[in-house]
Amino acid sequence: MPTSSEEYSDSENGDEWLLGFLEKAPPASLLRHQFPSKVGGRPAWLDPVDLPHEDQFRCLDCQGFMNFLLQIYAPVTDVDAAFHRTMFVFVSPQGSSISKPGGCRAFRCQLPRENSFYSFHPPDHKSKKPPPIPEGCVVNDPWRVRENETLSSPTNPAQGLTLFPEFDICIREESQEAGSHKKALDTAVKKPTSDGIGKGDLDFVEKMLTPEQKAFAAFESRIARDPSQCIRYRFDAEADPIWPNDAKVPSPEDIPNCPRCGAARQFEFQVLPQVVHYLGADATDPEAPDWGCIAVYSCSESCTSDRADTGSAAYAEEFVWVQPP
Repeated sequence: MPTSSEEYSDSENGDEWLLGFLEKAPPASLLRHQFPSKVGGRPAWLDPVDLPHEDQFRCLDCQGFMNFLLQIYAPVTDVDAAFHRTMFVFVSPQGSSISKPGGCRAFRCQLPRENSFYSFHPPDHKSKKPPPIPEGCVVNDPWRVRENETLSSPTNPAQGLTLFPEFDICIREESQEAGSHKKALDTAVKKPTSDGIGKGDLDFVEKMLTPEQKAFAAFESRIARDPSQCIRYRFDAEADPIWPNDAKVPSPEDIPNCPRCGAARQFEFQVLPQVVHYLGADATDPEAPDWGCIAVYSCSESCTSDRADTGSAAYAEEFVWVQPP
């Protein structure tokens, strides 16, 4: 996940975790020709023509039309067909449905460097409008992105859709230094404190903790390295999300293989509950968006296919596991 589309990087991330932080940015910098990673607003479709079918935007629990949550630009350097690659995430309009199967859905779209929509060269950051969609293309888009790109004043999305406040996802590597409260705990374990609390006391306290408390302590310790983080990204077969608790955690058998090519899916990124703070929802609304963790697993081969058995050929639906708040 490069820090900007102009990098078109050939470097590998290795074992590093990349973290996403939300910041305000000029709206033109978040349009599709800038290959943004962002939360809220309208989707900046990578392929602006062959969109997912309407039924793919529906929550499988409440059947309501889902709201666009975020997208992450994440090219795969060793797959020519994924030179440009973006993951899109949508959530149910009912907060109580988000953690149920089909209450949060993710789609992967990718393009080779030479394609019908964008220049071979990195984008001009001074450009405020994307290249026009090829003539004759009919696009059925509930968010009316095409109209919004070309008109001087914004248009409303389809009735019932909510546009969350829009933020750029700024990327940097995870800090390697542990959080301050973790360092304090390490210090206390290694030598007694002035009031006589030492390693033996802490060992006793640790034994008294429930598995849920231990899991949350580990989660908090990792988050404390970079407290403002909202996204954690590492597209690696060895990577796993960090979970706020140890309940409702998927086993390997719970993650289905890619239905297009049969390859195993692997973890790619997680959306932390910190994102909820930025969505502008009413905290007193019982149906406001909320979750403990959204984990997205995608095809390990980043396959491409002309099959459209269940929807768009350009947008492959991937697997999402949501831990309740």
